Amino acid sequence: MMKFTCYPNPRSEKVKAEFSFDSGQRTKLSLISIKGQLIWEDKSVYSTGEHKEMIDLSKIAKGIYHVNLQTENEVLSVRILKD
Repeated sequence: MMKFTCYPNPRSEKVKAEFSFDSGQRTKLSLISIKGQLIWEDKSVYSTGEHKEMIDLSKIAKGIYHVNLQTENEVLSVRILKD
């Protein structure tokens, strides 16, 4: 089972993505605009346990975005507000 959250929300500078895995996973963490445009992406391999990634929002426009966490078996999405 995978857990995924982003905070603080709303945020103006950086948002922290926190996630955990029961087993090692290949992942794609991405920031997507409300219009579906890919803003940022990071592909990594993570071991079992908890992980944290900071996403810099300082150079993007205010608005609603989705932070997506994709593994080989699952896609989770958190809606964030950049103020």
